Amino acid sequence: TPVVSFYETLDQDLWFLAGNAGGTSWNEPFPVRLEFRDQLSMKTIGGVPTALAVSSAWQGQEYVAVFRASNALGDAWSAPILVFTNRAFSFDLSDVADVGGQPAFAITQTYQSGSNSLTYRRATNATATGWTAPTVIQFTTNYVDLDEPCVAEIAGRPAISFTRGSMNDDLYYARALDSTGLAWNVPVLVSASNGSANQVGLQNVLIEAGGLPFIVYVAQSGTPPITASKGLDADGSSWLSIWLPLYAGSSPKALVTGGKVSVASL
Repeated sequence: TPVVSFYETLDQDLWFLAGNAGGTSWNEPFPVRLEFRDQLSMKTIGGVPTALAVSSAWQGQEYVAVFRASNALGDAWSAPILVFTNRAFSFDLSDVADVGGQPAFAITQTYQSGSNSLTYRRATNATATGWTAPTVIQFTTNYVDLDEPCVAEIAGRPAISFTRGSMNDDLYYARALDSTGLAWNVPVLVSASNGSANQVGLQNVLIEAGGLPFIVYVAQSGTPPITASKGLDADGSSWLSIWLPLYAGSSPKALVTGGKVSVASL
């Protein structure tokens, strides 16, 4: 059954809408009136739709919350479960990920001091009622930005791709030391901007392909601009750059179907 999540801009509310298996008829939208309206994503986890969103102005704080449908149809939803409080100047939230059948996410935060952090958190069960402590994977100073995190499970462990840089961004990858995600390998460089003003790793999408990390991303200096890199081992100790004949230069998406990687862009 397809389920759609969307924002209603007038009242700044979040809604969920469920249809039938063919998508030819739809239920009435189900409202969540708590102003969770930023960086919305959704995935089926544990057999039911699970959403992640941010409240920009709820009780004077910014919160990350998980919403979980009460059934596989997605026509009824639980109350939001608050899983992270943002006190930074700005932030960038990953899409919700399925790691071992449990919701997980990563968030980068930029502080007014010029420092930046990359943090990972995972639920301890499929219902998202319990969560591990947030784990800081990387912390930078002197306005070295961390942005655009993407989470995936690679060979049984959580992994994250993200950008790092100040005037120019490079693409990095990190994989946890075990399935809990409480300890991580040192992030490795996937693709560099070579010191130019061009950005590498924008809108990156990390997926698992044959037990290995596969990242599709935008490289502003590339021709065509959509580029892919494949790790030669699960920890990403070395990478292979892959040319893609995609000349549309934004919003790349990737998935594995029938054992093969499919990539699309706008």
